[in-house]
Amino acid sequence: MKLKISNFAKIEEADIKIDGITVICGDNDTGKSTVGKILFSIFNYDIFKCNRIKNDFRGKLYEILIRYIFKKVEYHYFNIMNDIYNNINYPSNEINSDNLIFILKRSIPDKILQNIKDETIYKAVNDILNVMSVSEDKLTFEIMNDYFGNIFENQINNLFNKNADTELELEIKNQKMNIKFKNDECIKFNSDFNIIHNAFYIDNPFIVNYINSDIDAYNFILEKTIHDFISDENKNVFDSVKNKEILEKVYDVLNSVMNAKIINKDDDFYLHYNDNDVEIKLQNLSAGLKSFVIIKRLLENGSLNEKDVLILDEPEIHLHPKWQLVYAELIVLLQKYFNLTITITTHSHYFLEAINIFSKKHNVDKRVNFYITELSENKCNVMFRNVNDNLDLIYKKMYYPLEILNNMRYEEEMK
Repeated sequence: MKLKISNFAKIEEADIKIDGITVICGDNDTGKSTVGKILFSIFNYDIFKCNRIKNDFRGKLYEILIRYIFKKVEYHYFNIMNDIYNNINYPSNEINSDNLIFILKRSIPDKILQNIKDETIYKAVNDILNVMSVSEDKLTFEIMNDYFGNIFENQINNLFNKNADTELELEIKNQKMNIKFKNDECIKFNSDFNIIHNAFYIDNPFIVNYINSDIDAYNFILEKTIHDFISDENKNVFDSVKNKEILEKVYDVLNSVMNAKIINKDDDFYLHYNDNDVEIKLQNLSAGLKSFVIIKRLLENGSLNEKDVLILDEPEIHLHPKWQLVYAELIVLLQKYFNLTITITTHSHYFLEAINIFSKKHNVDKRVNFYITELSENKCNVMFRNVNDNLDLIYKKMYYPLEILNNMRYEEEMK
């Protein structure tokens, strides 16, 4: 899989091979997180689009039915309207006027229908069909604008060259998806394939604290991550058995950090320690443990499966150097046994070196790629360079602050 990015926010140019484990290093504010969010956005667009179309159509349908049929909003009417919505099954079925009239008359109780003129029903049907007649292309561009605007705060085009078009290209097995933006609005979208795998974006272990809280529905990344964490709807008995067999190979690593299981009790999640029969609410765990708990839960509830995409934005931030090594080996093993596509941004030389060494130890180093961000000629935009053949470029950048401290220490000692 390859991701090409042109003039997106601060990124002037990036051509990134995403196969196995992709590690991106560089200074703060150089577009590293943007790559992960773009990947997440592309992989989850179909989910967002489907939910948005269904929810917005439901809202328009209810609005029309209340205007023409029910005249007022009452709780028991919503069961009737929901039945009508389910029978229309938009957008999967083609519905004509006769079908729609049949659905309405079958679903609406006679005591309501007898007070409604046929002319009024025809008006309602006509309005519903007008809503359903909006072209899929127009819906796609409108939803794409809202979706990317949601995730990137409506700052999509190049921040330092507003006249340049933003282009994204994802290539999978010689098939391509192309997206183009102008003035922060989508002007082109075409794809040779449908996304069939899930993508997860994890940038903060404290998402665990939101499990039983009201979620900011406008933040799609947070909303989806929490849903994936608490959900058991993806659990398939065959996948569960298969996952457990594979997990046995990575549990030794997990158990070195926590010999415990995640349980759901009284609509809350706890970490149950097997040795001493103690239960601790996930919200009360350390930030480091939460990092492991998130991965463990996504595996055990069937959300994270083979060939899915896992995006980790600076996962080492809340981890002690010792646990950074453990987390790095966990990532390598998950890639090996689940064939995950994993993208990581990091500032830690411990974590970087651990990924490098463990990937060689577990024979997946041929599927690990390292990139570094660099300023372009205008000193504002950034570009991405593959440094598989020269990791010293990354280490030099990471060790530079230590050199500064050593020089300062030497100067103080000389005084």
